[in-house]
Amino acid sequence: MQPRELAGLLRARPPGRHRPEAWASVEDAERAAQRRLPRPVFEFVSGGAEDELTLERNARRKNDWSLHPRVLQGVGQTRLDCQVLGERHSLPILLAPTGFTGIVHPDGEVAVARAARREDVVYTVSAAASNTDLDDLVSACPDRMWFNYYPLADEQRGNALLDRAASLGFRVLVVTVDVPVAGWRERDVRNGLTIPPSITPRTVLEGVRHPGWSQAFLRGPALGTPNLPDVDILASSSSFPSLFQRDLGWPTIRRIRDRWAGPVVLKGVLSVEVARQCVDEGVDAVVVSNHGGRQLDGVPSPFEVLEPIADVLRPAGLEVLLDSGIRRGRDVITAVALGATAVLVGRPYLYGLGAAGQPGVERVVQLLRAELHRSLHLLGLDSIGAVDRSVLARTGGETSGTHPIRGR
Repeated sequence: MQPRELAGLLRARPPGRHRPEAWASVEDAERAAQRRLPRPVFEFVSGGAEDELTLERNARRKNDWSLHPRVLQGVGQTRLDCQVLGERHSLPILLAPTGFTGIVHPDGEVAVARAARREDVVYTVSAAASNTDLDDLVSACPDRMWFNYYPLADEQRGNALLDRAASLGFRVLVVTVDVPVAGWRERDVRNGLTIPPSITPRTVLEGVRHPGWSQAFLRGPALGTPNLPDVDILASSSSFPSLFQRDLGWPTIRRIRDRWAGPVVLKGVLSVEVARQCVDEGVDAVVVSNHGGRQLDGVPSPFEVLEPIADVLRPAGLEVLLDSGIRRGRDVITAVALGATAVLVGRPYLYGLGAAGQPGVERVVQLLRAELHRSLHLLGLDSIGAVDRSVLARTGGETSGTHPIRGR
């Protein structure tokens, strides 16, 4: 073999596992992130609350349904575009709000925003826990971002934040309602990683074992909360949760609804009763979510309660979204079949970000998009809009349309 031929073969070798283009699934991105990130940082992303029963339930209960394909349907091309709150989306997947993204990768939210723009998906920015100024994020991803808001204990400060978001052009407001107090995440306690994150001797030791992350972190910008400029995150880490409203109730939602001109979405609904009140209160959409298993442990998976909630909301004109547990294109199809318009993903893109920065986020979206196209084609459907309950069968052979979930 001539040297030139050998060089050509070497160039043709498949990329290493750390390269995003080599990932075959979200799980590969997770493994790559686990190799690159110090253990406390990785478990800050991957861990759940207390015994992590809810985290495990999110992984398991979405598989209570099997997909029911129809062959010989003559499907050529498949379409993933959909409408959510009057906006066109290229696929029924949005990037969920996540806090303190800068600890995963120094480019943090800017890398995610740029990836969202490249892949034509919406990024929901967690404003209070963002390490990036809103102006910089809007510049990185104009017209493709929603604004996530945790109601603040200081109403004046909260109003100023909402008004600033509106002035920057954010149209959709996502209000997180399931964090009046922070969940107890025991992995973070054992790892010495606080919320918000602080660097401890144990973190430093882990950093030595992960020099790529450590060098990037040290060269990157300091962690902070630029959208809450009067808050010193490092000096007040123990009191940071007290910034948020502990006695959160419907009066606050009404006040926000009156102040915000665009659509208002409530994130963190798991019960039919609350869904009915959302209809009465004039909310525009709901995210059925258990916060990725990071808040109250032992609650249902969103997949267990999605169908009855959607049966209440959709006839009233409210849109339904879902997050917590999405890892595959088939998970998205299951959610849509049970009544969701679209889903949000958080950990998957954080794994991509931690492993490879912006290209890693892009690759995760690309993988999910490809899985969606492939699954639709194999189901015999030409669009995501053609998905309904008839494509699902309960794992015991019962169709979800015949035996809807009730009383969960």
